[in-house]
Amino acid sequence: MYFLKENRRNPISRLEYYDEINRTKERIRQDALDRDILYRAEENARRLLKNFLQLAGFHTVYFTRTVGTEPGPETDS
Repeated sequence: MYFLKENRRNPISRLEYYDEINRTKERIRQDALDRDILYRAEENARRLLKNFLQLAGFHTVYFTRTVGTEPGPETDS
């Protein structure tokens, strides 16, 4: 099976298609790291979970980093 390029005259294989997807994923991932998007998303998730757990009656909420995760500042806020 082939996919068609923009001009529909040069078909590309699935392998080429998936290779391009993988190259694009890495470029987007690196852009997110460069702009601290992943760090900010993690901080937003922590804030959301902390508020949710405090509303559920937990008084103190701590977050720790697990082995193998991206390095970043440690906070418990």
